[in-house]
Formats: sequence, C-alpha cells, structure tokens
Amino acid sequence: MPMTPSAERPLEEIRARSPAPIDDTWKDEFVESLLRELRRQLQQLQNAAPTAESDQAGIRALNVATLARIERSLDRLTKMHEARALKRDLTMAAKNDDARAALERRLDELLEAGRARRSAEGHDE
Repeated sequence: MPMTPSAERPLEEIRARSPAPIDDTWKDEFVESLLRELRRQLQQLQNAAPTAESDQAGIRALNVATLARIERSLDRLTKMHEARALKRDLTMAAKNDDARAALERRLDELLEAGRARRSAEGHDE
C-alpha cells in the first residue's frame, strides 16, 4: 500500500529542508584528492615485490584483486574529472556569452540614446 501525504507541504518548507547544493570547487578538490590517493595506492601495489613463499600467495592474490578495483575506480574517477572539467568549461563559455550579450545590449542602448539626443538637438545623422 503506497503512502500518501496527509497534507501537501508548501514549496517554501520543501526548499528550507532541502540540503544546500555542494560547492563545485569542493567537488573538484575532492575528485582530485581521490585521484591522488588511488594513484598512490596503485603505485604501492605495483611496486610490491612478488615472493615465492606459499603463505605470501594469498596476500599477493588479494593485492591483485585490490589493484583491479583501484584501476576500475581510477577509470571512473578520471571520467568524472573530465566530465566536470567539460561542464566547467561550458558554464564559463555560457557566462561569457551572457556577459557579451549584456554588453552588446548596453552598447545598443547607448547608441540609440545618442541618436535620440542628436535628433532632439536638430542634428541630422
């Protein structure tokens, strides 16, 4: 049986209780730190010297499994990092386009105001 709310909550209450968005700079720094840590672990496992002893074989097998997981995580994090960089570049390009459009609108307004003033003063263009 699905649960239904007894009363609808106002939009302001929903917004007040929703978590604040995570800062993009923090996300970028977090991804970078995860990448550094995974690279460190990957390097540590790759540099582990293999041994012929039978009791070390189990440890080596665990290291190989860990290495595979780290490589998969590193691949996913790299893709995430690239996607964030692309999103950041697109956002900056959109902001630049918006700023350029606002500047063009302002220049057009100033040009029209200058033309209107000249025509009001009786000067022909």
